[in-house]
Amino acid sequence: MGDALILTNPTTRWAVEACARALVHRNEIRESGICGSIQRSANTGDRGLSLQLAPSWGDTSSAAVRLWGDDSVARAPESGSGQKAWSLSDGRLDASLGYGVSAFNGAWVATPNVAFGLNESGRIWRLGWRLTTLPGNERFNFVLDVEGNRVEVVDGDVPMVHGVMLRGSASW
Repeated sequence: MGDALILTNPTTRWAVEACARALVHRNEIRESGICGSIQRSANTGDRGLSLQLAPSWGDTSSAAVRLWGDDSVARAPESGSGQKAWSLSDGRLDASLGYGVSAFNGAWVATPNVAFGLNESGRIWRLGWRLTTLPGNERFNFVLDVEGNRVEVVDGDVPMVHGVMLRGSASW
């Protein structure tokens, strides 16, 4: 079970979110987490500044989301009872910043972006570029993401990990 509260102001494009989630099995909480975020969306057409700051504690996403899209540095440790053992010191902080600009005679939006994630186990740095068609294009939709990342683990015996990701989608 889970719930979220989102407050948005369309005029200023600011939004604040608070959420909580718990997986209950046979009257026992197996996973739980809380999260929040404050973000500013880009202008209409995805142009302009976008930023987000999002702290979280515990498991805040479902198992399916973690399987297909999670790139966290580390998860909270399991306790002896099968519950996720987390406290305020097991938090995570994610921050991202991007700026969308017109590209290819204004028919596309190019967005350079940078992101940072931090928890007690390490940190992840991301630098990327996104190319999309203008939002609202009903005939053709295209997204291309290129991203490089660097994962630094606090444990001195673990080497840094570097990666490059290329992701794309098209629909018509």
